[in-house]
Amino acid sequence: LKPRTKKAKKNLVKWCKQRTNLPIVAIGGINNKNYKSLIKFGVNYLAISSFIWNNPRIKPKKAIKEFKLK
Repeated sequence: LKPRTKKAKKNLVKWCKQRTNLPIVAIGGINNKNYKSLIKFGVNYLAISSFIWNNPRIKPKKAIKEFKLK
């Protein structure tokens, strides 16, 4: 986490969905293990750039392949 950041609770997505028709974008801390739960909670878009470009474990092309909607 970056300094002074806070992790949003998933029920915040539900709260926002009830109050607006605008798309919900999740930014920060998203990886191949938690993205499906964010989609399940109603997030419309995911910003996954750090997982792809700053991943010390795998190269960008392989990182992208780890995100699959089933």
